[in-house]
Amino acid sequence: MIIFEKCRNCGQRVVTGITDERGTFCSTVCRNFFVNPEFCHACLGSSTVAPNEGTVTANGVGTRLYGGSDLCPTCDSIVQRLFFCILFIPVIPAGRYRVKYATPTRFIWRKLMLQTEALQPPSWLERTVSTRNGLESIGLALLSVIVMLVIATFFLLQRQ
Repeated sequence: MIIFEKCRNCGQRVVTGITDERGTFCSTVCRNFFVNPEFCHACLGSSTVAPNEGTVTANGVGTRLYGGSDLCPTCDSIVQRLFFCILFIPVIPAGRYRVKYATPTRFIWRKLMLQTEALQPPSWLERTVSTRNGLESIGLALLSVIVMLVIATFFLLQRQ
């Protein structure tokens, strides 16, 4: 066990990390990016350059990546959906991206082309639908709690 070395990828101090023949890393994400820092040819061919803006969320409002499917065995990138969120609840989908994490909190991404979206295998679609229904269920539950609080507040104000 190596204590307080720097991660070879991100430079963060490592308390307990992953050590192999390449060095010490703070996470598997950093180790994988150190081994494959670029997208493979297949992922480059199925996507276009995305803007370098990233995602921004302040007080639960903004854009955020959700999901994770279609892991590329060559470059370890995944497909995620970008959503506009309110209170961290995905409200408006803003596209699908091929994402490759450089560190646990930083990534590079490329926008998927429409042809790629149409050619996804049925198993991927089933996983997306089940994940999306789960997120929608959480959103509906939160919305119903908020509605109940508003109604309760209204009735309490009427009594006074």
